[in-house]
Parts: sequence; C-alpha cells; structure tokens
Amino acid sequence: MKILLLGASGSIGTQTRDVILKHHDKYQVVGVSLGSKDIVKQIISEFPEIESIYLTDGGLAKKYQERYPHVAFYSEQEGIETFITNADYDMMVNALSGFFGLLPSILALKSDKKLALANKESIVCGGDLLKPLLTKGKGVIYPIDSEHSAICRCLKAEPDNIKKVWLTTSGGALYSLSEEELDKVTPAQALKHPNWNMGKLITAESALMVNKAYEVAEACFLFNFEPTQIEVVVDKASFVHSAIEYSDGHIRAYTHKPSMEQPIEFALEECESIDPNYETKTYSQASLKLEPLDEESYPLFRYFESIIHFGSVFGTVFNASVETLIQSFLEKHIKYTDITAIIEYLFQNMPKNPMKVTNYEQLLEIDHKVRDRVKEVINKW
Repeated sequence: MKILLLGASGSIGTQTRDVILKHHDKYQVVGVSLGSKDIVKQIISEFPEIESIYLTDGGLAKKYQERYPHVAFYSEQEGIETFITNADYDMMVNALSGFFGLLPSILALKSDKKLALANKESIVCGGDLLKPLLTKGKGVIYPIDSEHSAICRCLKAEPDNIKKVWLTTSGGALYSLSEEELDKVTPAQALKHPNWNMGKLITAESALMVNKAYEVAEACFLFNFEPTQIEVVVDKASFVHSAIEYSDGHIRAYTHKPSMEQPIEFALEECESIDPNYETKTYSQASLKLEPLDEESYPLFRYFESIIHFGSVFGTVFNASVETLIQSFLEKHIKYTDITAIIEYLFQNMPKNPMKVTNYEQLLEIDHKVRDRVKEVINKW
C-alpha cells in the first residue's frame, strides 16, 4: 500500500514511521510533509522509495530540491494542495495539528482515498464538508485516536444492543488542581502530560478537556452516536482506551498500556483484525474502576454540544479561538485561567441556529478573522 504521511516529524507521524518501518514489506511511503524539524536526510534514508516532500520553509525546499533531484519538493501554503494532488497514494495518514489539517482531509476524500485520521480538527471544523464526500464517494476514514480506535474495535467485535459508550480520559496534566492552583499554572506544567508524549497544542487542549469535547463530536460523526449515548470517564492510567456498555450490563473494552503504535497499526490495516474479538475483552463495571468526569471543573468540555449542534462554522470559530489562546498562554501573554475566561466572554452570545457552509474557503476566511479578533481581545485583556 502506498502511504502519504502528513506531519511526519510530529509525535504521531514519528510513531507512524516506526510502525511502517517494521512492516516495510507491506507499506511504501511515497510522500511526507514536514514541519519545523529538518529531517529530510533521515526521511530519504528511511524511505528510499519516497517521491515527494512538502516543507513549510520555501528556502529549505529549494536547497533540498537541488540536492535530491529525484524527489519533488513543495512548500508554502499554496504548495500543500499541489503536493497532495500530484501524489500517487492509496492511503493518507493525516497526523497534522490544528486547522491546517482540514484541507488535506478534504482533498483525500475528494479523490476517493483511504484516510487514516489523527487530525481532530478535520471533523470539528470540517465535518459538514466531509460528510457528503463520504456519502457520495468511495473515500473512507479510519480513526487513529486511541479512543476512537478502541470504540471501533468494540463495535467490530460486538455491534448490537449498545447501551452506552464510555469515552475515556486520563484527566490531563492538571487533573484535580484547585482554582487557585490553576491560576498559577505555567506552560511547563500544562505541557507535562502524565501518560502521553504529544504535541504542545493537543497536550494543552487535553489539560483544558477541549480535546475530549472534540472527541465526543468525532465519535458522533464517525459512528453515528447521539451525544446522550456517550459518557466521558476518567482512567488516570490511560489503560482503558474506551469501552462500550451493552444492554445486558456487560462491558467490552480495549485495554493496553499508553501507546499509539496499536491504533496506528489498526488504522493502516483498515481497522480489520484476525482476532474475532478485535483484541477487546469483556469486563464488569466494578472491575474497570472508572470515575465520572467532573464536568463543572472543565467548562470548555461542554462546548461539544454546540460543536455538534451548530456544525462546522461554530467548530471553526471555537477551534480558532482555542488555538490562538493556547498559543498566547504558551508565550506567557495570558494566564492559563484566562483561556477559559476569554472563551466564555467571546461565546456569551451563542448562535441560535446551525450555520451552513459550502466550501473550504469559507471556513478558511472565518478561521483567519476569528484569530485576528481573539488577538484583539487578548491585547485588551
């Protein structure tokens, strides 16, 4: 299978490379996109079959094009579309971070490709655009997030008589801190996740429980669940990746030590397994020892309801606000608690009806405008 790997230098991308190298007889990496890390030489050494590379730095792309003339190099914002459109691949692994990952997902599904998706924003910001592509075309999404991968395993093993979906969380880096302690949180504290080694944005979103709001919306999109069917529960050890409770009271769960290797492999295998139980096991509720999430301690988590109800325009506005505020916090311009306070200030007048979107360009314009607006509020805060 020919793989196009986006975000190859990030946490998920690096682990995807490791998985592919273990099964290099099955997978060929024909193209990668890279961010700020200059690992072009390493990538070409790991995957001599590679045909194209996208770099954010245009000067760097020009330098490497001269050094490696047999590889096509692309760069800048406009280059990402050309890079993806020109690539000959079977499956895209989208391990990009943030809103930037939406356009590649659209392009993959438009071309009827398989999409192994780790980019939450593709669904949160662009679900209204992706759904008709999935309905009309032959493209398909295979989730990489460990929670959705676990749900997928449970559904494959036992698809009927579902009572409740248990979406798990570790609680993030700042679980159980008091309001006074949260007011003094530093970027270093917020980025020190107890179990997972992830990128800065998603680690900060995890502390705020924003990522869990996104994951509830994703679960509804991917598996056609109603929000009322999903309960977020805390497993501090990140051993239970998610579970499904069935009508007769038994629970099926996928359990494993914290590692992304298993969900990445499962996505590359198109979410199929030779194990009839898809490596899941049945448990009683008492044996799993999961705690309910204290939603009042995480005000931003409840925004999943608006993301689902109001659609992609709201999701884009919310995500742009969160990304901009987290970046400002990491740069020490605002306090950690200011993130929630500013979000609640910006969203105090909620829209009353879902807002329609017909193309990516609309969302891109909204994304830019919201980021500018949030920066104005930050400067006056």
